Amino acid sequence: MRIKRFDDKTAINWLREGNPELRALRIAEDRERLRVRLSKKNYIPDITLSAQYIKTGEAESPNVPETGKDPISIGFSINIPIWANKYNAEIRERYASLDSIMGRRIDKENELLSKLKLNLYKLRDSERKIRLYEDDLIPKAKEAFNQSI
Repeated sequence: MRIKRFDDKTAINWLREGNPELRALRIAEDRERLRVRLSKKNYIPDITLSAQYIKTGEAESPNVPETGKDPISIGFSINIPIWANKYNAEIRERYASLDSIMGRRIDKENELLSKLKLNLYKLRDSERKIRLYEDDLIPKAKEAFNQSI
């Protein structure tokens, strides 16, 4: 009986791509990278434009000019980022969080890879023992038994 052999690199790729814990950590890493990029945008001034229409209805005092006309107001504002220390601290915090997640992912990947490599070693050793029995020991034992009777 021959066991179908697969490549160790294939098993390692399956582990890296298919493990749900590693996938979750990669997603968390991507999320933190986006948060870093978003935090860096705090240095860009915010510009706000607004327009408002107010329906007033019928004029109650027809003698007053402009009564009963619906007003329109337009607004413009700029939020200037002056809290650089706050923004710097936020960016440092985001980078620290990203480093932490990357470290957890690398640790988890190393842990899983070491377990996989140990199991692959045990599998290859078992395959070697099967070949030894099938190809050498059993045929020699049969031959010795047949010669003894």
